[in-house]
Amino acid sequence: KKDHLIPVATALKFQEIMRGLGNTCEVLLYDGGTHGFFNGNRTGSRSENRVLAEYFFQTLQAAEDFLVKLNLLETSEEVRDYFD
Repeated sequence: KKDHLIPVATALKFQEIMRGLGNTCEVLLYDGGTHGFFNGNRTGSRSENRVLAEYFFQTLQAAEDFLVKLNLLETSEEVRDYFD
């Protein structure tokens, strides 16, 4: 929610417009997540990096679950299993 490039209000307005046009759109917000947190930049403390790693997995899982919901993938797997 600390994105300095795209304010939360803008993302939520985008979601509203897309849904109004009949599209499926889900905005996910992550406390403390800055713009590009998903890219894996590890610049903070260990505890901050652990939070970002958790957000990384949550984002991948949400993307996979979203594709299953749209019937673009047959089943959803646990994303973490790919990294074991």
